[in-house]
Amino acid sequence: MDRELVVSPLIDALLGKLNLLSDAAAGGGSGNDLVPMGCDLTKLRIAIYQIAEVVVVAEHKLFFKEIANGEWLEEVEEAAYDAADLLDLMIANNNFCKTLLCGSLIRSPVSNLLAKEVVNCISFPRRLDELVLRFFELWKEGMDIVPYDSREAGLLIRSHIRTRPKLNLQAVEEIKASLQSDLIFGRYEDKNRMLDLLIDNNSQLRPRVIPIVGQDGVGKTTLAQMIYNDEVVKARFNLRAWVSVDAEGNVPDDSIAEKIGKGIVESAMGMSCQLVAVGELDELVRDALESKTCLIVLAGVNSMMSREAWMRLLEKWFSTVAPGSSVIVTTCNSEVADFMSTVRPYQLNALSEEDSWSLFRQLAFEPFQVMESPEIVSIARKIVVRCLGIPLFLNLLGGLMRFHKTKEEWLSVHDCFEMLSARPWMACCITPLHSDIHNFLSVCYHYLPPHLKQCFAYCSIFSKDRVLDKDKMIQMWIAEGLVHSTGGNGTLEEIGNVFFQELLCRSFFTDEKRDEYGETTGYRMHPLLHDLARFVAKFDHVVKAGVGCSQSRKFCQVSLAFHSESSTISRSLDLPKHPRTLLLLSGGFQGTVDPSVFRLKSLRVLDLSFSGIQKLSSHIAISQHLRYLDLSQTSIKRLPNTLTNLKHLQTLRLSRCSHLQELPEGMHNMTDLRHLDVSLCHSLSHMPSRLGQLTSLQSLPLFVLGKNKGSAHLGDLHKLNLRGKLEIKNLENVRHISEARDARLYEKENLYHLGLSWNHDVDASSKISSDLLLESLWPHPKLKVLDITGYNSIRFPSWMMDSTIHNLVKVLITHCKCEELPPLGQLPYLKELCIRWMTNLRSIGPEFYGDNSVTPFPSLQQIELSNMPVLVEWLNLASLKESTSATIGYTFPCLNTMIVEDCPELIGFPFLSALKNLVIRNSNKKLLCSLANLRSLSSLVINGIQVEFHGDFGNSNSIEKLMICRSVFLDCPFEEGMQGFTSVKHLGILYCNELTCFPIGFRYLTSLQKLDIIECHDLKFMPEVGESLPLLQELSIEGCSLLASLPNDMYNLPGLQKLIIKGCLELSYLPERLHEIFALQYLLISGCPILEKRLERATGEDWIKIAHVPCIIIS
Repeated sequence: MDRELVVSPLIDALLGKLNLLSDAAAGGGSGNDLVPMGCDLTKLRIAIYQIAEVVVVAEHKLFFKEIANGEWLEEVEEAAYDAADLLDLMIANNNFCKTLLCGSLIRSPVSNLLAKEVVNCISFPRRLDELVLRFFELWKEGMDIVPYDSREAGLLIRSHIRTRPKLNLQAVEEIKASLQSDLIFGRYEDKNRMLDLLIDNNSQLRPRVIPIVGQDGVGKTTLAQMIYNDEVVKARFNLRAWVSVDAEGNVPDDSIAEKIGKGIVESAMGMSCQLVAVGELDELVRDALESKTCLIVLAGVNSMMSREAWMRLLEKWFSTVAPGSSVIVTTCNSEVADFMSTVRPYQLNALSEEDSWSLFRQLAFEPFQVMESPEIVSIARKIVVRCLGIPLFLNLLGGLMRFHKTKEEWLSVHDCFEMLSARPWMACCITPLHSDIHNFLSVCYHYLPPHLKQCFAYCSIFSKDRVLDKDKMIQMWIAEGLVHSTGGNGTLEEIGNVFFQELLCRSFFTDEKRDEYGETTGYRMHPLLHDLARFVAKFDHVVKAGVGCSQSRKFCQVSLAFHSESSTISRSLDLPKHPRTLLLLSGGFQGTVDPSVFRLKSLRVLDLSFSGIQKLSSHIAISQHLRYLDLSQTSIKRLPNTLTNLKHLQTLRLSRCSHLQELPEGMHNMTDLRHLDVSLCHSLSHMPSRLGQLTSLQSLPLFVLGKNKGSAHLGDLHKLNLRGKLEIKNLENVRHISEARDARLYEKENLYHLGLSWNHDVDASSKISSDLLLESLWPHPKLKVLDITGYNSIRFPSWMMDSTIHNLVKVLITHCKCEELPPLGQLPYLKELCIRWMTNLRSIGPEFYGDNSVTPFPSLQQIELSNMPVLVEWLNLASLKESTSATIGYTFPCLNTMIVEDCPELIGFPFLSALKNLVIRNSNKKLLCSLANLRSLSSLVINGIQVEFHGDFGNSNSIEKLMICRSVFLDCPFEEGMQGFTSVKHLGILYCNELTCFPIGFRYLTSLQKLDIIECHDLKFMPEVGESLPLLQELSIEGCSLLASLPNDMYNLPGLQKLIIKGCLELSYLPERLHEIFALQYLLISGCPILEKRLERATGEDWIKIAHVPCIIIS
């Protein structure tokens, strides 16, 4: 059946381009140069104006099935695309001729091909006349197919004009603010029931698998997120992992298992597994899960693997997790729920009528808005009833009605529901799903403004489980021509942001990923909405020669998923005739791109990121319509010089191309370039010269200064209105101080992150003193992040000594030779401070705190001091003159975490009343004497220092977690020192190789619940435990190869539930009376060959000691 076609935005964009060219030509402007001789655009503009009215009416009538099908609209769409290509080709021809005249064309065999492709002016008048005739014929045909009267047309045209995009940045901010509240209604009882299942888990099955089952959109994932992020759950499970499965189609069992495994490792361990082999993956997953109390969420398991494959997975990966572990599965498939579960699936039902109304009301009416009238309330109630209590539908319809203010508009939506209910077959024109879902999705999609329909449908090109990057998405929309100027002052990116925020406000996207500043950077589409996007975009999937090829016949978009690493992307694949977007989905692709691909004349977007491609053909220059090129995280070393012939390229993404050494000269000719991302390209030696001519450039995360005169200089930044992040590297290569002044960083108000770095290994080569240089590089006051590296003057610049940049939230100072710190304490919003490798800093004194009239560091949450060899003291504000008691008491009021590393001379901390987490690495042991100043401390990590616990610690009873790593225990009154740690619940001693006898003082840790002894290779003896550890629940001893025996009185540990012994080669027996520990539920023994023989089931000499344990794992 026909889908709802949306052609009017294409016509609007085409008219906009024609008006721009025609107005410029009429005024004697640059438009005269763009229109070839003999080409009169007036006729084409009139023809398109003529057909535009019919298109708007036809779209409306197609939805209500007042015309038979959408074939006529498809023909108009094809003609509009052809017209856009012709106009772009005219502009490309003009630019090519200019390039020839000025001599900037990169000469190569490819340039001859390019000339044949572009310079064909003779055919332009003929092709233009053919287009005019084509539109005129389509108009006549449309008048016969789409009958209407002028009054009806006028109403529809006015409605269409009202829905055209308008730039309203203030509205965007209001939308953002309204979305920050957590709109969850009616799910707290469900959450509590699920928590009871998780927390009260006495089952011996490992793990307990609890499916949440319910229909699409009922809120299964939302409920799972509420549980996953609950503080009680975080405290109970020492490993949590979230995996979005969302498998599409008939996916092989092995592929689903690999996806789950990689998701577990990436979520739990924070490492990328994109190129990890399957064999390695098994080991990584087992290491991540083994002996831990885990919570794994598998979201969106709707077409799962076979029961046999799932049981193998449970045995292979989950058999060694600790008791109390759980797997939550969200699914709408009751069969999947039944065979995966170990307990009765939790059935999630629809919301009650009252909860449904509360959710809808919050979304549909702006905050603090008074209800308009009883009539609107009555209509709203009827609409809510039709949502059947499904939160997805309530969110979609609430977001839709938020943009409708009048009674007539509300009635229009209500009547549309009534009509679809009376004629349910109509909704099938939009989505092939069952009737209830038909109605909701069809109405929500139909009432989207046309420009949002196109942007939404474009998202169909991505895989269902893809986390969408907002900036990347907007750049692709712009490249495809889905975002065009509204005639105001806003940039295309600002207009695209408005589009995105509108779709977000209407619940077509949901938040998924946030950056370090709390801003959302990643989004997802609900699977139902992804299906809708693919349907309205006519997105089909075919497989040929080992290639999964998903194509949008409507929008000419192609997604490629290679099942063979060494395939070739070529025109021999089953591609549409004129693809506009080509997206590579396979991260493991190691093949090549055939030059024939670049002859695809309509190609606007080419995304080859995250592949093993090593070389880009010089034939790329033939793709004159290309607007977006993404080669991020590939193995490319150099780009072809012919790339600079792409005059219309707007976005070039090269982030994480670690082998990329240089960019092609002549990039200054790419004047349409708006985004050049070379972030984390560590091998890049310099930026090409005259980069300042790219006045459209908005994002440039990395700017590398070269040694040669032919490279770009700081002055090139002058005319660039950059946004986001800018890191300037190799400042030692600045040749004159005027370059720094010319950069005018103080004018760049849209930068939020500024990095300034000198190569500290070659500072002798610098021609300009760093203090003069940094003084001239003062940033705009709106800056949020400042990162200074390699600054070799003894004083910081004046703009860091006052409150000029008072909006900073993060400051990093690395490899700087200053002798004093700037007054960072007076920055009201500073949350994170990192100071590293300041080799001349001896004291942190009053200058650090700033003006005594304000509370120092009122917002600071984390501070790091590392690699400062001569730092001796950090003065307490109480010791400074003119400090009031009130000021002293509120110093660092929000400080949560502090890391001190490689500070051998520092002997004390100031009074830090709020500090909760402290890490001390490779520093002076006297720092431990300052623990009395840290009265809220709950977690202490000691790494690489001489441990000498004694009575000078004062009261350390607030500490609940104590980890001692790679440290030496000195002979000292250890027992006396440990008496100050009676609140410790978790003690870990790791990699302390010189420890031969476990300290007897640990018996004073009467609150101890968990004890880890890891990789202490010289440990030979453990003392008796006595009756001092009644609360101990978990004991892990791993990698202690010389340990020959365990304490004989382990039966005095009545609460011990988990015992793990690994890699203890000399351990030959278990203590007597171990069978008296009735609480023991889990025993894992691995890598203990002598002991394992004695523990053979039923026949081993020590088997009787452990036979009572429900869960025994012996490898």
